[in-house]
Amino acid sequence: MTKQFLIEEVDLDLIESIADSKKGVYKIKGPFIECNTKNRNNRVYPDAIIKPIVENYQKVIKNNRAVGELNHPDTLEIDPKNIAIKTKSLVFEGNNIVLGEAEVCTTPNGMIVRALMDDGIKLAVSSRGAGTLKEGVVQKDYSYVCQDVVWSPSAPSAFVENILEARTEWVIKNGILYEREIETLQNKLKNFKGDDIATVVSNVFLEALNKSMRK
Repeated sequence: MTKQFLIEEVDLDLIESIADSKKGVYKIKGPFIECNTKNRNNRVYPDAIIKPIVENYQKVIKNNRAVGELNHPDTLEIDPKNIAIKTKSLVFEGNNIVLGEAEVCTTPNGMIVRALMDDGIKLAVSSRGAGTLKEGVVQKDYSYVCQDVVWSPSAPSAFVENILEARTEWVIKNGILYEREIETLQNKLKNFKGDDIATVVSNVFLEALNKSMRK
């Protein structure tokens, strides 16, 4: 099975934003990953898979490389120029919740986040990774990339629709996806009927990538 691009969110009400411009403290904290229960994207992340990932990620945190971007990009690669936050801690609370705390950086994108927080705007974090699914359950090949800071947690359908909103062309590396193809992909999403929207969206996204790379 082909790995799918997976982004996940938690309840925005459970995320705490801390902004203290006088002390220069800007943090986003709360549950970053949910395990063992079906999330709003109809996917389940077993704690047996996530626990080793969290354990190994401690090295990334210790080396100050646990960074995330402002909004999800369309790739699994982290672009240094887009870094906005740095995860300071990621720990399990029981078997179902991974609590995290991220510090907002002083990078250009980090300063945008800080300004929004100063204005009282609540932001969220959303995980980025890739893996295969079996009946909605994430499998052992899942690879976790990072937490990105987002305006609001986006379901995969909203994520893909945002990507496909470019009206003239969509450039991915050396490929171009033209408007007529964008509309075809959008229609597949809009006309979908059923429960497994995550699979449909993932397939549409992969189709978009394949089309663009063939140009």
